[in-house]
Parts: sequence; structure tokens; C-alpha cells
Amino acid sequence: MHATKGIRRYWLLSMCSLVLTTLLVACGSATSTSSSSSSSSGSNGSSSSNQGSSASSTNSGTSSTTVTSYGTANGCPSNAVVTGGSGNASVIVKPTQMNQTISAHNGDIIEIQLPFGHKWTGPTTSQGILQIQGPAGYASKSANACVWRFVVKGTGTAQLVFHSQALCQAGQVCPMYITAMPFDFNVK
Repeated sequence: MHATKGIRRYWLLSMCSLVLTTLLVACGSATSTSSSSSSSSGSNGSSSSNQGSSASSTNSGTSSTTVTSYGTANGCPSNAVVTGGSGNASVIVKPTQMNQTISAHNGDIIEIQLPFGHKWTGPTTSQGILQIQGPAGYASKSANACVWRFVVKGTGTAQLVFHSQALCQAGQVCPMYITAMPFDFNVK
């Protein structure tokens, strides 16, 4: 009888050790993969490598460069990085203006700037009288933000809804939330 208990204990201890080893090996491979991908850009959004970059031009005359994982590493849906800033934007909208009515005029260029550090999603097509300018959700180094630009084509009201969620690293615990950020426009 004592021999049977000893065999059961040995078997149970062996199985627990096997499960624990498997879990540790799985966590180790996920951590090593994420550390190699996150080492190219730090948490502050700076990137020293421009590998895999290509240049193009946007509708507003500024130039954009696609930098591998720069935009997405900072929470933007696009890896395009636009230089030239928001020099010709008539209306610049930031998260503090959420749930407020923003005034604009026909022909204005509206620029939505959502700060790095969150994973952002937003419109990828024109929304009623607001015609989108590409690329949608690009990274702006000068504003430290993900940017969407729209040209106002007409008068009336319009609403743009963006969503924010936690920007998580692979292999790390991450809070699960999604926050809706509506912006209402009254165009005269």
C-alpha cells in the first residue's frame, strides 16, 4: 500500500513538473520574440532605424515615409510618418474636445491628433461631408500623435468616432478596455 502511494506521488510530481516546464518554455519564447521586435523602437516613440522605409506624397503636399513598425509601435493604424506638420490645417482637434461641438467651415482642413501611447482606430473612409485625406491614422513625429485629416465638403453636421485601447507589448499582461471618442462638427 505504501509503495502505491509513493508511485502516485512520484507520478503526480512528475506531471506537475512537466506542465510547469512547458509553461515556462512557452513564456520564454514569447518574451524573447517580443524583446527583439520592441528593441527597434523604445517606449518613448523614438526610433533609430529606418530600415524598410519608403517615401510617397500625400494629398496636402507634405511627404510621407513608411517606416517599418514606427506608427503601429506608437499606437497608430498606419506606419506612414508624414513630415511637414499641420501647417495648412484650419482646425486641429485633440482628445480634450471630445463630446463638444467643433465649428468648421466649408473648405476647411480638419486634423484630428490622438496622442501616442494608446492603440487608436478611426475612420478609413470619408464620413458624410468630411472627405478623408490619406494616409488615415499616420504617425506625426512633430505632434507625437496619430493623425487623421479631413477636408470639409459641404455644410451641416458630422460626427467622427475614434476608439482607444491599451497599447500592449507581446507577452505582457494588458488591460482590456475600449474607449469611444466621438467628435461632433457643425459646419457652416
